[in-house]
Amino acid sequence: MARDIPVGNGALLVNFDADYRLRDLYFPYVGQENQTAGHPCRFGFFVEGHFSWVGPEWRISLDYNDDTLMTHVRLSHEGLALDVTCRDVVDFHENVLLRDVGIRNLAERPRLVKVFFSHDFHIGESEVGNTAFYDPQLKAVLHYRGPRYFLINVCAGERSGVDEWACGTKEFRGLEGTWRDAEDGRLACYPIAQGSVDSTIAVTVAVEARQTASFYYWIAAGTRYREVAVIDAVVRDKGPAELCNRTAHYWRAWLVQGQRTMPTLPAPLQRLYARSLLVIRTQINHNGAVIAATDSDVLQFGRDTYSYMWPRDGALTAVALDLAGYGE
Repeated sequence: MARDIPVGNGALLVNFDADYRLRDLYFPYVGQENQTAGHPCRFGFFVEGHFSWVGPEWRISLDYNDDTLMTHVRLSHEGLALDVTCRDVVDFHENVLLRDVGIRNLAERPRLVKVFFSHDFHIGESEVGNTAFYDPQLKAVLHYRGPRYFLINVCAGERSGVDEWACGTKEFRGLEGTWRDAEDGRLACYPIAQGSVDSTIAVTVAVEARQTASFYYWIAAGTRYREVAVIDAVVRDKGPAELCNRTAHYWRAWLVQGQRTMPTLPAPLQRLYARSLLVIRTQINHNGAVIAATDSDVLQFGRDTYSYMWPRDGALTAVALDLAGYGE
């Protein structure tokens, strides 16, 4: 598996690439229905007239918090004078990806930082018949096609809801998508688009000189509108910080069984042993299917993936987990 820092809960699996772009989003089964079909969902910043998508211009460190399926990502851009820290987690119970974003302003003056998230869904692994729209009641952007719904929202302090967005056409007559429109630092707030579509949202954060400000972003996944609306309400009511913390505690508790059977190893190898158990768990569906790999990049080489439940791979994984104390 060539992807970096996967996070999941056995029904919703999210993979990031080396440039910290969300590249694979599997739902409702690990390894089946890649709702982005490997297309990148971008993450960018606009400060004082300058724009940059996170990628080669940035210093990027991808890691996890120890003993959890919560990422610890550090981003730095000298030209924008920004240091950014992110934590990504899929809640252990609700099908929602949460991201905690902390922005440190390295300049000697207060600044407004506008943060952009683009979403290139190919729901059901197809760009045909998708819809993206802004829901003024929920103050959220939704994508749907058939029995698959994805809701995107944000929360900054006491203020929640998307204030700036764009829904538009992509992959048609040379159109690349709304992520290109974001590069001038403004979004047109187009409310709906059908067909081959994408969306972009923006969050504006005021950051004092040499200080840090933070906010939360999330994507809820469901099989109908009401389902994602309820998940969105849970995130708002409980608070995204509470969901992040409870999921970190869940995975630390899950690791206890493996730590009881852990052989005597040097500290770096103990960390690798625990990390391996957690990453293996992300590739196993709740119904028991052990997936060989969930990296969609291999599509470009043979028009096929490794997202299969093969007896050989499943047996090797099951034996390893059994020896580690996870017979169930």
